[in-house]
Amino acid sequence: MAKKSLIKARIRKILLEEFKSRKLSLDLVVLFGSYARDNPGKDSDIDLLIISRDFRDKGIFEKVEMVNGINSKLVHQLKKPLDLLYYSDLEWKRSRSLIINTAKADGEIIHQKSRK
Repeated sequence: MAKKSLIKARIRKILLEEFKSRKLSLDLVVLFGSYARDNPGKDSDIDLLIISRDFRDKGIFEKVEMVNGINSKLVHQLKKPLDLLYYSDLEWKRSRSLIINTAKADGEIIHQKSRK
């Protein structure tokens, strides 16, 4: 699906730029939900899990402040609604939440930071 590839590439590019400009680590981005399954409806949103070690020990409000404006930029650029969920690398590894388990089982990694 060429359109899906284009959307993934644009998401990756925007997130890398935004996280770099904020001096935040972008460790992993996982697309899940209907776009990952290649069956979005006309009103489907794009579901993304965004993992950063910089979110460790941060509450939801601190995370939102750290990434303020990224969702708006993605919506503006892609012309599609998005649902962005932010987790630390430790939350990603240890959590048993339904959303994280679903993303691990059925999601598609669109960015993964290389280990040095």
